[in-house]
Amino acid sequence: MRQILVAVGTLAFLALPAGAHEHPSRVETRQGPHYRLEIAIYDEQPYVKRPVRFTVRALPSSPSLDCGAVTALGRPFVETRAIPTRRVRVHVDSDAPYRCAGEVWLPVQGLWDLEVNVATGTGGESVRLALTVAAPHAIPKWIAWGIGLSPLGVMAVFAWWQRGYLHRLRAAAA
Repeated sequence: MRQILVAVGTLAFLALPAGAHEHPSRVETRQGPHYRLEIAIYDEQPYVKRPVRFTVRALPSSPSLDCGAVTALGRPFVETRAIPTRRVRVHVDSDAPYRCAGEVWLPVQGLWDLEVNVATGTGGESVRLALTVAAPHAIPKWIAWGIGLSPLGVMAVFAWWQRGYLHRLRAAAA
Protein backbone atom coordinates (compact mmCIF):
# COMPACT_ATOMS: atom_id res chain seq x y z
CA MET A 1 0.00 0.00 0.00
CA ARG A 2 2.82 2.35 0.89
CA GLN A 3 4.48 1.76 -2.50
CA ILE A 4 1.24 2.63 -4.30
CA LEU A 5 0.91 5.87 -2.35
CA VAL A 6 4.54 6.78 -3.08
CA ALA A 7 4.02 6.07 -6.79
CA VAL A 8 0.83 8.16 -6.97
CA GLY A 9 2.47 11.01 -5.02
CA THR A 10 5.49 10.96 -7.32
CA LEU A 11 3.30 11.09 -10.43
CA ALA A 12 1.27 13.99 -8.99
CA PHE A 13 4.47 15.88 -8.13
CA LEU A 14 5.89 15.35 -11.62
CA ALA A 15 2.63 16.49 -13.23
CA LEU A 16 2.65 19.90 -11.48
CA PRO A 17 5.07 21.62 -13.90
CA ALA A 18 2.98 20.46 -16.87
CA GLY A 19 0.13 22.73 -15.82
CA ALA A 20 2.30 25.78 -15.21
CA HIS A 21 4.03 26.13 -18.55
CA GLU A 22 5.27 29.49 -19.73
CA HIS A 23 5.77 28.60 -23.36
CA PRO A 24 3.47 30.09 -25.96
CA SER A 25 0.82 27.76 -27.30
CA ARG A 26 0.57 29.68 -30.56
CA VAL A 27 3.06 31.95 -32.36
CA GLU A 28 2.20 33.77 -35.56
CA THR A 29 3.92 36.37 -37.71
CA ARG A 30 2.00 39.33 -39.12
CA GLN A 31 3.24 41.88 -41.65
CA GLY A 32 2.35 45.57 -41.33
CA PRO A 33 3.55 48.45 -43.55
CA HIS A 34 6.66 49.07 -41.45
CA TYR A 35 6.91 46.16 -39.03
CA ARG A 36 6.98 42.38 -39.15
CA LEU A 37 5.55 41.38 -35.80
CA GLU A 38 5.63 38.05 -34.02
CA ILE A 39 2.59 37.61 -31.77
CA ALA A 40 2.63 34.79 -29.22
CA ILE A 41 -0.52 33.65 -27.40
CA TYR A 42 0.10 31.90 -24.07
CA ASP A 43 -3.30 30.28 -23.53
CA GLU A 44 -4.11 27.11 -25.45
CA GLN A 45 -7.79 27.94 -25.34
CA PRO A 46 -8.91 31.47 -24.47
CA TYR A 47 -11.92 31.46 -22.14
CA VAL A 48 -14.61 34.01 -21.39
CA LYS A 49 -13.76 36.46 -18.59
CA ARG A 50 -10.16 35.29 -18.33
CA PRO A 51 -7.26 37.34 -19.64
CA VAL A 52 -5.69 36.33 -22.94
CA ARG A 53 -1.95 36.70 -22.33
CA PHE A 54 0.18 37.61 -25.33
CA THR A 55 3.57 39.00 -26.28
CA VAL A 56 4.61 41.03 -29.31
CA ARG A 57 8.08 41.48 -30.72
CA ALA A 58 9.47 42.98 -33.89
CA LEU A 59 11.37 40.51 -36.04
CA PRO A 60 15.02 41.34 -36.85
CA SER A 61 14.15 42.66 -40.33
CA SER A 62 11.95 45.39 -38.74
CA PRO A 63 12.79 48.53 -36.76
CA SER A 64 12.99 48.08 -33.01
CA LEU A 65 9.68 48.18 -31.17
CA ASP A 66 8.92 50.74 -28.44
CA CYS A 67 6.48 49.07 -26.02
CA GLY A 68 5.07 52.47 -25.03
CA ALA A 69 3.76 52.87 -28.59
CA VAL A 70 1.99 49.48 -28.68
CA THR A 71 -1.65 48.97 -27.74
CA ALA A 72 -4.03 46.05 -28.18
CA LEU A 73 -7.75 45.40 -28.15
CA GLY A 74 -10.23 42.66 -28.94
CA ARG A 75 -12.59 43.10 -31.90
CA PRO A 76 -15.54 40.71 -32.24
CA PHE A 77 -16.33 39.10 -35.59
CA VAL A 78 -19.71 39.87 -37.15
CA GLU A 79 -21.30 36.69 -35.71
CA THR A 80 -20.15 37.50 -32.17
CA ARG A 81 -22.65 39.73 -30.41
CA ALA A 82 -20.31 42.03 -28.52
CA ILE A 83 -18.56 45.37 -28.73
CA PRO A 84 -14.79 45.91 -29.02
CA THR A 85 -12.89 45.79 -25.75
CA ARG A 86 -11.04 48.73 -24.26
CA ARG A 87 -7.64 49.48 -25.71
CA VAL A 88 -4.89 48.26 -23.37
CA ARG A 89 -1.28 49.35 -23.27
CA VAL A 90 1.38 46.69 -23.30
CA HIS A 91 4.51 46.76 -21.17
CA VAL A 92 8.05 45.49 -21.47
CA ASP A 93 8.15 41.76 -20.77
CA SER A 94 10.07 41.05 -17.56
CA ASP A 95 11.50 37.81 -19.00
CA ALA A 96 12.77 39.33 -22.26
CA PRO A 97 13.28 43.11 -22.65
CA TYR A 98 12.96 42.90 -26.44
CA ARG A 99 9.29 41.76 -26.15
CA CYS A 100 6.13 43.60 -25.18
CA ALA A 101 3.59 41.73 -23.03
CA GLY A 102 -0.07 42.37 -22.37
CA GLU A 103 -3.47 40.93 -21.49
CA VAL A 104 -6.86 41.41 -23.14
CA TRP A 105 -10.13 40.38 -21.47
CA LEU A 106 -12.69 39.01 -23.94
CA PRO A 107 -16.14 39.03 -22.29
CA VAL A 108 -18.22 37.02 -24.80
CA GLN A 109 -17.86 33.55 -26.29
CA GLY A 110 -17.24 33.49 -30.04
CA LEU A 111 -14.79 34.57 -32.71
CA TRP A 112 -12.54 37.55 -31.96
CA ASP A 113 -9.61 39.39 -33.51
CA LEU A 114 -6.71 40.40 -31.31
CA GLU A 115 -5.75 43.74 -32.88
CA VAL A 116 -2.25 45.01 -32.10
CA ASN A 117 -1.63 48.68 -32.93
CA VAL A 118 1.80 50.28 -33.22
CA ALA A 119 2.05 54.07 -33.24
CA THR A 120 4.76 55.21 -35.65
CA GLY A 121 6.04 58.63 -36.66
CA THR A 122 3.99 58.48 -39.86
CA GLY A 123 0.74 57.51 -38.14
CA GLY A 124 0.16 53.97 -37.05
CA GLU A 125 -0.35 50.45 -38.20
CA SER A 126 -2.31 47.50 -36.94
CA VAL A 127 -2.20 43.75 -37.36
CA ARG A 128 -4.87 41.22 -36.39
CA LEU A 129 -4.82 37.68 -35.10
CA ALA A 130 -7.99 35.53 -35.01
CA LEU A 131 -9.00 33.90 -31.71
CA THR A 132 -11.82 31.58 -30.73
CA VAL A 133 -13.06 32.26 -27.20
CA ALA A 134 -14.81 29.38 -25.43
CA ALA A 135 -17.10 29.22 -22.43
CA PRO A 136 -15.54 27.96 -19.20
CA HIS A 137 -15.86 24.30 -18.29
CA ALA A 138 -18.94 23.16 -16.38
CA ILE A 139 -16.79 21.81 -13.54
CA PRO A 140 -13.19 22.70 -12.63
CA LYS A 141 -10.49 20.44 -14.03
CA TRP A 142 -9.25 19.33 -10.61
CA ILE A 143 -12.72 18.05 -9.69
CA ALA A 144 -12.99 16.25 -13.04
CA TRP A 145 -9.61 14.59 -12.49
CA GLY A 146 -10.64 13.60 -8.95
CA ILE A 147 -13.83 12.00 -10.23
CA GLY A 148 -11.97 10.26 -13.05
CA LEU A 149 -9.25 8.88 -10.79
CA SER A 150 -11.55 7.86 -7.91
CA PRO A 151 -11.88 4.24 -9.13
CA LEU A 152 -8.12 3.83 -8.63
CA GLY A 153 -8.54 4.62 -4.93
CA VAL A 154 -11.41 2.17 -4.64
CA MET A 155 -9.32 -0.51 -6.37
CA ALA A 156 -6.37 0.17 -4.07
CA VAL A 157 -8.56 -0.17 -0.94
CA PHE A 158 -10.09 -3.37 -2.33
CA ALA A 159 -6.63 -4.84 -3.08
CA TRP A 160 -5.45 -3.95 0.45
CA TRP A 161 -8.56 -5.57 1.96
CA GLN A 162 -8.14 -8.71 -0.20
CA ARG A 163 -4.49 -9.01 0.83
CA GLY A 164 -5.45 -8.99 4.51
CA TYR A 165 -8.27 -11.45 3.86
CA LEU A 166 -5.90 -13.87 2.08
CA HIS A 167 -3.38 -13.63 4.94
CA ARG A 168 -6.13 -14.53 7.44
CA LEU A 169 -7.22 -17.50 5.28
CA ARG A 170 -3.63 -18.80 5.07
CA ALA A 171 -3.17 -18.39 8.83
CA ALA A 172 -6.42 -20.29 9.48
CA ALA A 173 -5.45 -23.11 7.08
CA ALA A 174 -2.01 -23.54 8.64
